[in-house]
Amino acid sequence: MKDSLNNRRRTLQRLVDDVKKRILRGNSILVQQSLKNAGWNSVEFMALPLLWLFATPFFVKNLGVERYGIWMLVNVFLGFSGMMSFGLGDATIKYVSKYRALNDAKGVARVIRSTLTVYLLLGAMGCLVSFFGAPLLVTRVFRVQAQNIELATACIRIAGFGVAVRLIDGVLSAIFQGFERYDLAAMMSVPTNIATVLADVVMVLAGLGVEGIVAGTIVVIALSAIIKAVVIRQRIIPSLKLVPIFDKMALGEIFGFGIYSWLQGVGRILLNEVDQLLIASLVSTGALTYYTVCLQLAQQIHAFLAKAVSFLFPLASVIHERGETERLNRIYFKALRFVTTGGVALGVPMFIFAKNILTIWMGAAFASQSAALLQILAFSFSILATSIVPYYYLNGAGYVRINTAFSLLSGVLVAGANVLLIPPLGILGACWARLANTPTGLVSRTIVHYKVLNDKRWYVSLLILSPVVLTYCGSLLITVFVNIPTFGVALLLPALCGVGVLAGAVAYLLCAFTGNPASSTVPVLRSPGVSPINK
Repeated sequence: MKDSLNNRRRTLQRLVDDVKKRILRGNSILVQQSLKNAGWNSVEFMALPLLWLFATPFFVKNLGVERYGIWMLVNVFLGFSGMMSFGLGDATIKYVSKYRALNDAKGVARVIRSTLTVYLLLGAMGCLVSFFGAPLLVTRVFRVQAQNIELATACIRIAGFGVAVRLIDGVLSAIFQGFERYDLAAMMSVPTNIATVLADVVMVLAGLGVEGIVAGTIVVIALSAIIKAVVIRQRIIPSLKLVPIFDKMALGEIFGFGIYSWLQGVGRILLNEVDQLLIASLVSTGALTYYTVCLQLAQQIHAFLAKAVSFLFPLASVIHERGETERLNRIYFKALRFVTTGGVALGVPMFIFAKNILTIWMGAAFASQSAALLQILAFSFSILATSIVPYYYLNGAGYVRINTAFSLLSGVLVAGANVLLIPPLGILGACWARLANTPTGLVSRTIVHYKVLNDKRWYVSLLILSPVVLTYCGSLLITVFVNIPTFGVALLLPALCGVGVLAGAVAYLLCAFTGNPASSTVPVLRSPGVSPINK
């Protein structure tokens, strides 16, 4: 699931970057097409989390905690397809778009077929490594119960084939995006996500267990890839032959561009996947179930807000190109106030009513084991939300390399914190470790203030965190000194909304202390068209 969310976030960034270019060209027809694409992309982005929200209790109940944890561990291996892609998916989108704009059909085909060649080789390698390495991983690395060793071994071996299928599917998805057919991509992706969950449910009901789920998921992805290939041939590139080739020029292009995307992908894996591997190896696969279920819920705080303000990427780029520093300041602090307030409004109700939410969603026994996990994760994702606006501003201003460096550094810090905290604290340590990337957020905000906003007040980066920290401190006092009753759904929903509104209002007022420095800065005027790309 997280790998799917990360792919949709990258797709959204590419889409809004394209909107930026179209705004600069002033072409209203193309802007309308981009807005249409954005709408389809939003549907695709939200489909899978909503499906999993309803399906998770069914899977945990029918598979059991240990076997569900094995499934989540296998999903981590499937997520490594992102690391094995070397960023070539993004590079394929870029060069397909480039050669399409030049009406160079041969160039488009050369890029697609070269990427397909690389991914076929990487997929074959992934299959071999998974097949021969699975027994060693299950018996020597991960803590799997004795009765589940054969199950875990078989699932990891099957996942190796899944990595290969996902890589090939990624090439085909890149073609749709390179031709800006996000509508077609979403029309196929959303039914595929629904079919995947339904297939998983059928496998469980049929008694095929985790092996059936993993195999069924791979079959659905493979069928989706076949359908995409047919649609591409019929509606996008009728002349395309999906046959591998080895073209040095095309390989040089895609590898040269893909390196930054790949480095950011490595950072995301360190940030989002290593903790689960460590839990499975240092604690147990059963503990991984409690952690991943809470993680899936809490991470929606960040995912929702990142989607809501994704327009800042192209907008900041346009305004930065024009040298309008004062306007950048105003928009930056308004957006930051919105995101900070939203992070608190979504996170604090989750923090206060964690046990109620998990009891209704997953059951009382599950809630008693994991309520504290959800509380810590809600806090960490509310903190992380304050880095969304600086991230878009750095990308919009052309500081791509800085964002890449921060992505890697954040991943390294969180992975290191997991290594230190999981042995003594267990899965609680993994939750606390997610706060280890807070320093990188502080530094990135400071860089935005100095380089993009011309704001020399170093302390503002710290003040931005104060609304989140203070509201959560108040929430902690409430949970300590107030006996939170057990609500049913009819009462819990109004309680969540009421507390969310109140917490958001408090955070909004506290945000006033960060101020808006636009009136105190001297705009830095630059010539239009000069952009510090890839600084």
